[in-house]
Amino acid sequence: KIYTHQSYVSLFVLKIKFFFIPISSSFCPFITRISSLIRAKSFSQQSFFLLLYGQLTKIFFFCVVFLYKTTTYRDQFVLHWLIKMVWLVKNVLVFVTLLLSSVFVIITESAPESALVTKLPGFDGTFPSKHYSGYVTIDKEHGKNMWYYFVESEKNPSKDPVVLWLNGGPGCSSMDGFVYEHGPFNFELPKKNNSLPLVHLNPYSWSKVSNIMYLDSPVGVGFSYSNNKSDYNTGDMKTAVDSHAFLLKWFQMFPEFQSNPFFISGESYAGVYVPTLASEVVNGNKNGVKPALNFKGYLMNGGHGYRTHKIDEWRAWISNNQVAGYTQGYANNLTFLTIKGAGHTVPEYKPRESLDFYSRFLAGSMI
Repeated sequence: KIYTHQSYVSLFVLKIKFFFIPISSSFCPFITRISSLIRAKSFSQQSFFLLLYGQLTKIFFFCVVFLYKTTTYRDQFVLHWLIKMVWLVKNVLVFVTLLLSSVFVIITESAPESALVTKLPGFDGTFPSKHYSGYVTIDKEHGKNMWYYFVESEKNPSKDPVVLWLNGGPGCSSMDGFVYEHGPFNFELPKKNNSLPLVHLNPYSWSKVSNIMYLDSPVGVGFSYSNNKSDYNTGDMKTAVDSHAFLLKWFQMFPEFQSNPFFISGESYAGVYVPTLASEVVNGNKNGVKPALNFKGYLMNGGHGYRTHKIDEWRAWISNNQVAGYTQGYANNLTFLTIKGAGHTVPEYKPRESLDFYSRFLAGSMI
């Protein structure tokens, strides 16, 4: 038969239409299967690439059939467009593969959804940020598990610092800091016997400006436990080693926070825990331990025995247009600061001033 130029184009468009119908429809069960795997939390690397391989095989089969049927017309014009179409399909497949691969990476390298906290007894509102809680096993042979509660920043969790909080004792659960000091909630005693406490959002929570993690340390404190009772015989250095092991595993579970600035904080006997753990982190980074922690500094209430010398004068610092306390700078980038009218657990007594100095400290601003 003799075809006009317009007939070639019409025939080609018709072929293209019937070519893409089976390809597009074949993607539907593929995407459905991927979605079901994601919902079932069984989206492994093996299942992803097996599905992708099957889908690509199916698409190339359609390409071969289409080429076979179309090239029987022996027309250079049609062949020219066929070559361009195959090139386009190839690039589309590469793009789809890269896109799905990036989705796979995002799904597998993020906070575990099983640890997500969505409800709290006594609180009926919406959490201002995501909360996670659970155990990290630091010694499988002994069944040694450390418990944490992690609160994402209400500001910018992907950029804001990650701050570890430790209460002291020794033997005090860090949930003390969560409940009484700078956690995201304020707890009010129940109005009736045998009823739940009333829970309100804390306007001076440290999660306003940072991601903050409350860790029960050492093992045997709070919810942290071991199946081997000998692990309850511990000391300051062993506590530092265990807490460092916890941090390394936790940042592997939450890799999206590995690049965030990291700080260690605490009060009371944590004046021992904080610097010993800081030393472990620094030495680990120097020795190439992975993941490397983006450690920036530490702060503590109740430090124990530091030898240094002052580098500036004792002066007042201001919060809310009032003298909030006094501060003085020391060598090695140390700052000593007081908050007027505060008790031992400073944020419990002076929440607004505590959040003010905490925010400035993390931002590297002058206090």
